[in-house]
Amino acid sequence: MTNDSEGGGMGIILSPVLKIANVACINLALLACAANNKVAQESTEIVLSANQGSNDVSVYRVNMKDGQLTAVEGSPFHTGAYPVSVAVSPDGRYAYVTNQGSDSITAYQIDDITGRLTELTGSPYGAGRHPVWVAIEPAGRYMYITNDESDTLTTFAIDPDSGTLQRRADTVSSGPYP
Repeated sequence: MTNDSEGGGMGIILSPVLKIANVACINLALLACAANNKVAQESTEIVLSANQGSNDVSVYRVNMKDGQLTAVEGSPFHTGAYPVSVAVSPDGRYAYVTNQGSDSITAYQIDDITGRLTELTGSPYGAGRHPVWVAIEPAGRYMYITNDESDTLTTFAIDPDSGTLQRRADTVSSGPYP
């Protein structure tokens, strides 16, 4: 992955969207998510890519036989300025994109059939200065954002029924450029 001004998305995530059980994420240069063995064989995989140069997020369906990617109808989907990373809720229903240039988080519902994104009511949500990385704890109740310009970590509570975010008052200081 590149981090350039021409849209080299740093945040890519692979997530099952049909009949999902639990999703486990591995934080590498690419965030790869795969459902455990409770997912139906016909499950559809999607890839989400934050596109910094075009201020949007692309969504692709994965052909599980050959790995080929095909854009989901309506993709790419608008984000805030300079999107950097993407996280998907453990239940696979919601996606969240950090927007470094607009100091915000864009939140989407993921259509469980098509993979199409619909922005949630109340989105985008204000974050700290220059939010970069986003992580969701395994139970899906809380989201953590690193803010590299303010050297802080911000916590959001996630509503399990709607995916909407509520910023917590417990933003904490971190080291430089977390």
